[in-house]
Amino acid sequence: MKNNLVRRLLMLVLLQGAWGLAQALPLTYTFDLGAAGSGGFSIKSNASAPQVDATELSAFAWDIAGVGRFDLADLSVFSFGRWSALNGLQPNANGLLTLGFLLKTNTRGDTGVACAICIVAAQVALPGADNNRSAARAAARVVVRAVDSPCGNSGACRGVTPRLGVVPEPASWSLAALALVMGPCLARRRQPAEARV
Repeated sequence: MKNNLVRRLLMLVLLQGAWGLAQALPLTYTFDLGAAGSGGFSIKSNASAPQVDATELSAFAWDIAGVGRFDLADLSVFSFGRWSALNGLQPNANGLLTLGFLLKTNTRGDTGVACAICIVAAQVALPGADNNRSAARAAARVVVRAVDSPCGNSGACRGVTPRLGVVPEPASWSLAALALVMGPCLARRRQPAEARV
């Protein structure tokens, strides 16, 4: 019985260590703005503010069709609200998350096209949520003023329904696999009364 207790405690310590490793890696999110492009961003593992800004990102990408790809060095302002390192995504009273970012003025994408002004202000549904069934609908206003902008001559993409996704981290998969493997070891096995004598 003492041997089982030691084994269970050892397995619990290993599981907690794996959880710590999973928490130490950044969380990666993807976004889709329809005609205004798509991309993603990664939040540093040590981000602590409830409102994530550009300093708490380890990666950022925005691909705008016909304009080019922009990265973390091109960001002027970034805001992703109601996020917690402990609890993850936390929607506002309407059940939505806020996402906004602005590129530096006249920054050039990988195609060499300059974005005179490129800005996104969005309320997005939680990843996997059905936007058509929620009381508040996800919506975004996107302005892309650049040569060959998908937002037309005015630069404003209207009627954009943004989508947010989560990219599973390798450590999350490892943690799930570890739990599946270790689960049976942690389960208490009952022995018949005769075997305990």
